[in-house]
This record gives sequence, C-alpha cells and structure tokens, in this order.
Amino acid sequence: MLKNKDSIEDGYALYHSVGHRPNGSQEMAAAVSDFSLMWTAPIPDVWPKALSMLEEFRQSFSMLLGPNASSEEIGLVDSVTSGFLRIIDGLGSDYLKGKSILIADDAFPSLHFLLQGMQKLLKFKIRRVAIRQGQYHVENSDYIKELKNEDVALALVTWVSSTTSAMVDLEAIATDAPKNCILVCDATQCIGVRKLDLPNRFDALLSTSLKWLCGTAGAGVIWVRKSRIELFEPKFRGWFSQENPMNWDIDNFHLATNSKRFENGTPNPLPYVAGLPGLNWVVQGGNILQEKHNSRMTGELIELLVENRINLVTPIEPNARGGSVMVNVGTIENAKRVIDDCARESVLIDNRGSILRFSPGILTKDFAIECFVSCILRNI
Repeated sequence: MLKNKDSIEDGYALYHSVGHRPNGSQEMAAAVSDFSLMWTAPIPDVWPKALSMLEEFRQSFSMLLGPNASSEEIGLVDSVTSGFLRIIDGLGSDYLKGKSILIADDAFPSLHFLLQGMQKLLKFKIRRVAIRQGQYHVENSDYIKELKNEDVALALVTWVSSTTSAMVDLEAIATDAPKNCILVCDATQCIGVRKLDLPNRFDALLSTSLKWLCGTAGAGVIWVRKSRIELFEPKFRGWFSQENPMNWDIDNFHLATNSKRFENGTPNPLPYVAGLPGLNWVVQGGNILQEKHNSRMTGELIELLVENRINLVTPIEPNARGGSVMVNVGTIENAKRVIDDCARESVLIDNRGSILRFSPGILTKDFAIECFVSCILRNI
C-alpha cells in the first residue's frame, strides 16, 4: 500500500517502462474517446480519417530524427521486435545466408530470441558481443572489434542498454562499420530524453511510442533511409505493403517505394491515436524539458550513490549514459525488499534480477532520489 496516494506521480521513476507527462492521462483519454466517437459514427469516411491520424504520427516521429528525415521513411509496426523481423525478412536468405548478424549481449532479450528463431530459416549466423567478466555492459571497443569481421552483414546497435543505461558511441560505430554492413539502431530506451544524432552511415532505426515518448504499447516504428530501401523486399506483406493499398488486382502487386512496404494487413490505428498526444508533446519541446530535468536528477543521484559506495552499474560520465540509473544490490531478494520499501514511501521503481532501475521523468520530484538511496542502505 502506498503511503501517500497524492504523491504517486511525484515518486514515479519507471519512465524506462511507461512514460508520464503533464495532463498525459487526460489527453490520451480524450484522443481515444474522440477516435471511438469517430469510428462508431455513421459516416462514409471513417478510414480516411483514421489513416490521416497515422500520417500525423509518422510526421511527428520523423521530427525526432532530424531535418533530413521524412515521414515517408517511417513504417508502422506493433513492436520493436516486429520491426526487426521486418528488417531480417526484407533482406532474406539471399542477402543473409552464410553471413552473420551482430548483436551485443546487453541488447533487449526479445531481439535475441527473434534471431534464434530465424537463424535456421534464413541460414545466417549469430555473432554475439560478450560482456566482459566483472562488468555489466558491452564495451564500445569490443563491439567495434566484432563489427569489423568480414562476415557481418547486419549489425543491431542498441543505443542505450535497458539494464545499465550505458550509451554506445554511435559515431564511432558508424566510422568503423564495413561498407557493406547494414547498421540498424534500436533507439527505444532513450529517444525523447536525450538528443539523437544518428550518423548518416546508419541505414535503419527501430523504436516505439513507449517510455520517454509518453505513448502506449502497440505503436512501433521502423525507419529506413530512403537511399537504402531497395535492399529490403519483405515477404511478410499485405495490401498495405503496396504503393497503392487500394489496388485489388491480385496479379499486379507492387511494393511501396518507401518504408510503408514493411506494413502488411489492415492497420491498427488505435495505439497510434493514443500515443500521438504524448509524441506531439515531446517534439514540441517536451524532449528538451525531459532532458534538462532528468539530467539534473540522475546526476545528483549518481553523486549520492558514489558517496555511499553503492554498486552503480550505470556509467558515471553524462555522455556515456541514458536517462536511467541502475544499481546492483546483490540478489533478487534484496531488490524486492528495496522495491517494497520504496513503494511504502510512494517511490515506484523496478528490477531486472538483482539490478534496480530508477528512471526519473518530468513529473518525478527530488524527494524520490534520497528515498531510493535510503531504502537501498536499509535493505542491503
């Protein structure tokens, strides 16, 4: 039971999972309600209205990728895992057979599971970059060393780790990547709370409207640079993979000339409708507010953790970490005790094994920092 229900938002530090923002619940509810009223109205243009909302989402998301990104380069998928599947499926065995896909051991586990399932089907090898003994995240130098192997055809680059908040050096990876290697960035864990400067060498990006974009599950994106789109010929396709979705001639199928080719059957507008208010808030300046607030709070928290000799697994340097701070408390039992103790003080955190995750967002108040540290000291 929370000690003070009025302070739930003040102590909410789970932005690495679900992001919150000022008036977020009201605006999301209003967007979903308006959509429901439109969807159930006896009007002939329900689908054109719904599809225009999807186009608005594409346009807003493209603004996070810089002035050279286009909304036409963004395809809609239901998750990051689904987006990565579209990349692999689009390349196919003709491109991947006998070659390797590079992935770090601290990448999101779901993407590892996907590769393990697709490996035999498309006849590629999985080249994993290990975490050094005694450390918690993959070193940039170790990733780049493996990247230089001639058999690496595709490299998944996790911008920020979900279990340590360690941030990779995208520019260094882009500089050292072999010419024929396709670079894909998973930006999910940090986009919206740190500025993303995606080097031109990167070919694709995956993300979702969750976390710092203050959206909901089910609204994922796959961005592929226009100049690289012809490398991908998805087999998982449908009527919305076409240049003209209204084409009904089954003998005249043509893939869209942009990232819409990664879409397939009838689209699901609702997650994008629900996520659009949060995304718009981010691109209209919320990202700057989040970064400033989060950087100050995580910096102060790290100082306290170091001062109290708590086992910090997140890099100390600001330019080497994302918006979360993680600590290792030794055992899962210790982690659960700290989580319960924090909850009694209206501070909400979570864990991955023995690692506690604290991610302060725009609504998190300063008291949560001292509470988090005090609860750790009381329970380990």
